[in-house]
Amino acid sequence: MGTEKKEIERLNHTIEGLKEELEILQEAVGILMGAVMEDGEEGDEMDIMDRKLLAFGPRMSM
Repeated sequence: MGTEKKEIERLNHTIEGLKEELEILQEAVGILMGAVMEDGEEGDEMDIMDRKLLAFGPRMSM
């Protein structure tokens, strides 16, 4: 029974971590969508998107 409780706690911790990652990704998507809508030139949009993706990249690889 103790093993099951530890596994449940581990899974709950994993779920909480995934929720935090989801919030970060949702914020990144909002930023990217805003950047794309603000710029009219396609090249500028890619530069902004590349910078935002790089900013969020390291956190995603945890």
